[in-house]
Amino acid sequence: MPTYYKVVTKIPDNKYVSAIVSGKARVEYKIGKYAMSPEWLLKNGYGLLVFDTIRNAKIFKGHNDKLFTCKCINKLPLKKRLSFIILRKGLDIFSSEQKGNFPEGSLMFEKVMLLEEIKDD
Repeated sequence: MPTYYKVVTKIPDNKYVSAIVSGKARVEYKIGKYAMSPEWLLKNGYGLLVFDTIRNAKIFKGHNDKLFTCKCINKLPLKKRLSFIILRKGLDIFSSEQKGNFPEGSLMFEKVMLLEEIKDD
């Protein structure tokens, strides 16, 4: 089974959430449990973003973000990136608001499980 990498943000109460998106698109992650893309995104073919290599994940990772190895289920085709307004508000106007490509090495899956945190060097 290949190793994938997930970038998340740690918030109060030791919770991990989506690194970039907020609002209705935000996903909460628990170590050792599968998280799923919100239904409204999944029905339009958008899953959870992970990276193919640790290098690509580290390029994407912000200063306060955390990096985990992860286990993934049901790979989805990578589509064009959505605007942050659509993601935050949960708007269902996908065709006119696609905004380019995802970062290098991005992969998309229906379900993602955080396994082990990779500490900074």
